[in-house]
Amino acid sequence: MFWPCASDVNGTVVPDDSNPDSREQDTAFALPMQGLYADLETGQSFIRLPDDFAAVSSATQIEILAGWRRDLNEQFDQKLLEMFRSVSKAMPGVPAAVRIEGFIATCEGLGIRCSEELVGRLAQE
Repeated sequence: MFWPCASDVNGTVVPDDSNPDSREQDTAFALPMQGLYADLETGQSFIRLPDDFAAVSSATQIEILAGWRRDLNEQFDQKLLEMFRSVSKAMPGVPAAVRIEGFIATCEGLGIRCSEELVGRLAQE
């Protein structure tokens, strides 16, 4: 079953006050936008943005997409770190370099490229 990911189950926006550096949260009035879909059982996802999105200027679309991309990249890296921690707990006594090398190889097998920044963060775990 595909679930829209643009808002919570009730369709309400919940501001993220945990990040003081987030973009202009105090002045922006972001509304949920349908268009991001995920199958929570298979992990498949896709984007189908509504006509409202296509109706705004290209510059505004780029700004919105850049913000989404930044936020999704942050979430993506955080989930990779969580996955690494989980795998590491199951490998007590294995040297960190071996765990990191194995994790990177696993990611590459999934078509995921780990940035140098992420590898540096893994090394600090």
